[in-house]
Amino acid sequence: MAIKNILYAEDNPDDVVIIKIAFRRAGLSSSLKSVDDGEDAIAWLKGAGVYADREQYPLPDVLILDLKMPKKSGFDVLEWLRGQSNHQDLPAIVLSSSDDPRDIERVAKLGATKYFKKSATCQEVIQYLKSLPGANS
Repeated sequence: MAIKNILYAEDNPDDVVIIKIAFRRAGLSSSLKSVDDGEDAIAWLKGAGVYADREQYPLPDVLILDLKMPKKSGFDVLEWLRGQSNHQDLPAIVLSSSDDPRDIERVAKLGATKYFKKSATCQEVIQYLKSLPGANS
């Protein structure tokens, strides 16, 4: 599986800009799309409403989630995601400012692939993405 599409659900526009800059420097920028809440992340994954056009809104190969977002949290998205048979294997990376062990344990139970604290450098996230199967395709 080649990583062609990455969906980033993040409500802080500054964090989105930082990730976009880091991804551009790593040569991954064309694959990164973003939404600003968990409700839109689920709609994108469902192909619902404005996200129905799969040419414009393709299914992601990797999902990156913030935990604390309006409408639906990253927890909500993970719970929904792992309940969908067609999305159970989608890599879901959590990138959160929380270092609460209960949050980390909860996302693990909900099936997150990897957890990064936002203080982690973007380089760590990029290195992880590049290590996924198909990343160099």
